[in-house]
Amino acid sequence: MASAAMTMPCDPFTLPRVLSDIARHAGYELDLDDLVCTLGLPWLFCSVSSEPDVARWPMYARDAFLIPSARLFGIDIRAMHPPETARGLDRVAEFEQHFDASYRPLVHRALENGQAVLAWRGWSGGCDLMWGRITGACSEGAGFRGLVVVETGSDGRSMTCPTLLERPATQLYVVERITLKLPTRAELLKAVIEHASVALGSGLADRFGVVGGPAALEAWRANTLDASDGINRIDSCHDVALCIMAMQQAALRFLRRKGGPEGAAYAPVVSLFAREADNIMAILGGMRSIDRLAGWLSSPMGREIIASKIREIAAATSRMQTNLARWGVLIAEKSI
Repeated sequence: MASAAMTMPCDPFTLPRVLSDIARHAGYELDLDDLVCTLGLPWLFCSVSSEPDVARWPMYARDAFLIPSARLFGIDIRAMHPPETARGLDRVAEFEQHFDASYRPLVHRALENGQAVLAWRGWSGGCDLMWGRITGACSEGAGFRGLVVVETGSDGRSMTCPTLLERPATQLYVVERITLKLPTRAELLKAVIEHASVALGSGLADRFGVVGGPAALEAWRANTLDASDGINRIDSCHDVALCIMAMQQAALRFLRRKGGPEGAAYAPVVSLFAREADNIMAILGGMRSIDRLAGWLSSPMGREIIASKIREIAAATSRMQTNLARWGVLIAEKSI
């Protein structure tokens, strides 16, 4: 079974890419930035205490708002098990037997019915933390083959890569039906604000075991100040910086397209998000160069420079939290 030639540890957009690919197979074209922002990803800074590699943190909890976000576009999705029951399953010895007994028959039934199945974790070829789509059964690995969708270059184009589910997936969703629905600008903005409000706070801790918002950035800052891991820490810090920048770029593209009369009621929030995205991009600018980053991390003073940059990003997330709380009435207002 060929596997995807992919080793990037930090690509937080695999879930929206797979959703876009599923819609395309159903005859619909969905805007990737609309999906990314509706899923709340640009505001989903998270730390994971059970994950030692900081570079992998941006791959967690990508599905926090999957079901309501997909529904906006006419994609009805059902979780095979709640996210909170999936936490840590990859470390439980009996999980393979549980997967065979409980989830394998459900996946087979969905495939027989022509329904797409989304899976997280267990993919081969360096794709373990990516989201993929199960496409059929096989005799290898965990008994299923599938594909992941990866970005091919700076132009944003993507390609599907066949891969193998080597181990039981930690999380599974079934796409039950697709009926094209293009949400209005106001509907998109309302969902983005609702999801960003949760992502920037502590609302995902119980379900996904992650810490969000300023507290997540504080965890990244503390990790950066620890110089015990040499080149691995440089790579991880660089990967997270690039990941956050990519998320802010997606947010800016989305926000710049969603102005105008239809979204006028949300103008203060759109302006806030755009301003802070620009701020974060500027703060992280120097961290794009891995050579400069290596120099910074090689000395206590340099690590303090990076820590101060991360503290500035945390301040930006705090400002977003504060202002979103002020506009809570707006977010809940049904008539908007």
